[in-house]
Amino acid sequence: MEKSKAILQSLLPVVMWLAVQSVVSLVFIVWRDYPPYFDGVLINFVTLVIGAIWYRNLKKKEKTYKIVISPVAWIGLAFLGGAIQFCTSFAIAGVSGLFPQEMENYTNVMENLGIYSPTFFSVVYTMILAPFVEELIFRGLTLKILEKAFPFWIANFLQALYFGIIHGNMVQSTYAFLAGLLFGFVMYKYKSLKCVIWCHFFVNFLGIVLGIFPIPLWTGVLLTIVPLGILWGMEKKKNT
Repeated sequence: MEKSKAILQSLLPVVMWLAVQSVVSLVFIVWRDYPPYFDGVLINFVTLVIGAIWYRNLKKKEKTYKIVISPVAWIGLAFLGGAIQFCTSFAIAGVSGLFPQEMENYTNVMENLGIYSPTFFSVVYTMILAPFVEELIFRGLTLKILEKAFPFWIANFLQALYFGIIHGNMVQSTYAFLAGLLFGFVMYKYKSLKCVIWCHFFVNFLGIVLGIFPIPLWTGVLLTIVPLGILWGMEKKKNT
């Protein structure tokens, strides 16, 4: 019973997000001549405000302790975000010929997000607000609610599953699920939403950069995986 209740409660942050989208979208029924992507910016801003208040109230009810995050860890999280982006792009390029219809749908979504021709509002929406809102919803509220009734590995799997499903198409859902698992582990390790937002920011930032200045993907993988391994070794040596 407790687990069923937790699962239902864990859906509430996503329901809140969708409800905000529905309500705020009513504004644009009247105001049709708005700048592209401004609707997404406004929806995510309102969601961020509501979600931040909700998350703060949840945090008040639990014991908290501060983990000191070293500069090496911050740099490593940035490289992790880069590695996620490059490895994802590399994998998508490798299997694109096997799923032509799904890839066409994915390309259309990316174009609608302004990845290939960014504007001010598309950059604010994709690079800044999306990491804040998505991490607040899934690694903040959803994961925290699920961890009250489930061990971390189950809670992490479920929040990543929600994160994948909400992206809506097979290509994005698959890599969003895998990225969601990694983001969940970052949250578990550092106990800080700031760390996950920072990592997610670099995923989206490099997505925009690659859309404008494409580079060989294997080069990007090497440029992120190798430094990430070195930093991980430095951090591990420091802790032993």
